Amino acid sequence: MSENNDSSSGTSFIKGVLFGGMVGAALALLYAPKAGKDLREEIKKKSGELKDETDKTIHDAKAVADKILDDSIKRAEELHRQADEKIKEAKKLAEEVLDRSREKMDSVKDRVEENIAEMKPDVSKKGKSGKKRS
Repeated sequence: MSENNDSSSGTSFIKGVLFGGMVGAALALLYAPKAGKDLREEIKKKSGELKDETDKTIHDAKAVADKILDDSIKRAEELHRQADEKIKEAKKLAEEVLDRSREKMDSVKDRVEENIAEMKPDVSKKGKSGKKRS
């Protein structure tokens, strides 16, 4: 948002300089005591100078805009690269968590199977003895 304000104030400044230059040049020419031919030549000369100054200002403004654009593109590319790195890190971490969870599940499964296997002989013996559980 700050860059937008800077750009807007820069544009306003440029407009102000150009407008002020035109008004100043016109007032100087109007109040200067000169003959018609001299006045026309002076107006032509000042108009050319003002056009050159305007062209330079426009060129400078374009250069600033191009630099801002280039900087913005570079920053966006850097942010994209950082986001890709974070995504890769998150995927790796998720895979590690998933692997640890699978290992724990396998371990629990093995213990449950061992406990069931140990209990089977006891259940078989009780079943053969004919005793009913109450």
